[in-house]
Amino acid sequence: PRAPDSPKAPEAPKSVAAKTWDELAVGLATTCRDGCCWQCHDQALLGLCDLRADVFERAVRGWWGVRDLWLDMYATEVAKQLGLRAQLDRRLGSAWVDKVEEWLDATYAAATANITTPPPRNMLQGKSIALVKTVSERLSASAVRQHVGWRKVLTAPVTLVCDQCHKDYSQRIGRCPACFPPKAPPPRKESEAASPEAAQKEWRTLPAAAIDSIDWRQASDVLWCHGGSGGVTLVRLDSQVACFKRSSPAELFAQRLATAVKVRVAPMRLLRSGMNCDEAYQLRQGVRRVAPDVGQDNWLPIRKMMQYEYLAAVQYVNGFGMMGLEAHKHLMEGAAGVWSELGRLMGYDMLINNFDRLPLAWSNEGNLGNVMLGSELGPVVGIDQCVSPITHPDGLELYLGRVRASIHEACDAPGPRFRAVQEAIYCNTGITISSEQMDELRSGCLAFAHEAAALCRNRELDGVLDSVGRGVLDEFGDQAEAAANVQKASSMVAAVAAAFVGAVNA
Repeated sequence: PRAPDSPKAPEAPKSVAAKTWDELAVGLATTCRDGCCWQCHDQALLGLCDLRADVFERAVRGWWGVRDLWLDMYATEVAKQLGLRAQLDRRLGSAWVDKVEEWLDATYAAATANITTPPPRNMLQGKSIALVKTVSERLSASAVRQHVGWRKVLTAPVTLVCDQCHKDYSQRIGRCPACFPPKAPPPRKESEAASPEAAQKEWRTLPAAAIDSIDWRQASDVLWCHGGSGGVTLVRLDSQVACFKRSSPAELFAQRLATAVKVRVAPMRLLRSGMNCDEAYQLRQGVRRVAPDVGQDNWLPIRKMMQYEYLAAVQYVNGFGMMGLEAHKHLMEGAAGVWSELGRLMGYDMLINNFDRLPLAWSNEGNLGNVMLGSELGPVVGIDQCVSPITHPDGLELYLGRVRASIHEACDAPGPRFRAVQEAIYCNTGITISSEQMDELRSGCLAFAHEAAALCRNRELDGVLDSVGRGVLDEFGDQAEAAANVQKASSMVAAVAAAFVGAVNA
């Protein structure tokens, strides 16, 4: 990343503005620095686009970070969008967009390095629309004026003369078809040709890649799946599948704690710029190469996810959510261990206040898509869990009261809380669980509560939480915000575990 070399004071454009898309492409190639960026105060670029530097200056705010870098990023985003329309790949090569995106990623990291809550990088895409539209409309109007008058345009099709072969062609085509024959559309990926449901079903037949050794350069296809915290992106690597998603200290804490207390959830590890920078670079390169083009389905959430600072590689769970016909058939076949494992997962969710799964201690409908069935990892696997601390004393006491009531129902007899779980299972799978299955569900939940209570009574829980917290900080860096999140998560778990002690002893 570089700050602009020219002064920041706005000046009138001195170069001649481009009159055709070809002239614009030549000018963009000439003003491109190192094949990857443009500078805001480059008078040749400003004159080429007939823009002024103060247009960029007014849009960039001081609190965003390093102002000069943001200005160059803004200019580069505008030039990139114009270059896509002007077929700049004919002059800079087919990989020019990837080089620009790499520069933007690196420059954004440098520009916001000292900002606690920086603005998202993709904000520049929205800001560039108006400038790109202005330049595009001027070029279209200029091309029309070169060949026919405005009155004739309103009454008849416009015929242009190619500057290279001197043949006539329709202005509606935009470029001479003889000199620039249209490219055949690329073959559609299997996941694009099928419906989203069919695509996900096809992906589920693929084995999972081990997350400790992923070669993201082997990416051949991507599939974005909707979910909390931005969803998850599946990446096909030859004949295997890996996943990545946005991460936070609370999510990593939840996953590490689950492993420590023997609750089955999808494993994950953090990828962060500056820590595993080589792998993070390979991830962005590999995914960007096979990601959907601009305007295609799911192109925006995938590109947006790659811009987050904290990304995690997540173990691919090749099963299906506890929803719909597949889950119905699976549960009707009487899969072994499902109900006791589900009860254990419910107990763990109460420990961390993970309300986005089954509505045991919470007044919601639940999200059974975060319960995976039929996986090679086990009969029940939790995904997308997070510690949700409650810092208000009254709110925490209210929640702990719900936890105690849920444990009492698990110990004695099912009441309104377990009936809410039963109703959620029926609404999502069409399965009415039997009394025997309800007993397994309650037993699994109660067994986990006893284990957590024993850790608390024996003063072993403090050591577990300390070990998990130090592991999270080792990956996120011992920064104040991450440390505060870890402290809040530990306090929340300790308070719920103490409530478990009182409930199982009552």
